[in-house]
Amino acid sequence: MAAYVWDVLNAASPISPFERLLPDSPYRPSPSASSLAALQEFWRGAGLEAIETRTITVQRTFADFDTLWTMSVNGTVLKPQIAALPQSEVEAAKTRLRERLPVAADGSITYSATANAIAGRVPR
Repeated sequence: MAAYVWDVLNAASPISPFERLLPDSPYRPSPSASSLAALQEFWRGAGLEAIETRTITVQRTFADFDTLWTMSVNGTVLKPQIAALPQSEVEAAKTRLRERLPVAADGSITYSATANAIAGRVPR
């Protein structure tokens, strides 16, 4: 068996830059469940053997801020939260996000996200 989860606990999921801007996190109630230690505990508790873990870091690159914003806020996690906000709060969130993200000379934006992966074997 194998699985992975975004490292929400350490603010390393693909939507982490947005999460800090929104009043209600989509990851309630237990971001700590995404840690490697928690995953190991869950799998040991389920009786799995030969458990192995690793982290996988990926980078997301967007041509510009508007592309990043449009693609991200139309996803299933952020779309309902953004839609529920008054337009003034959406604009304020956009401004704060724009200030926090690294922008290259060509206007592109790249940031990293990390997943915690785990594999184990069901005992025979």
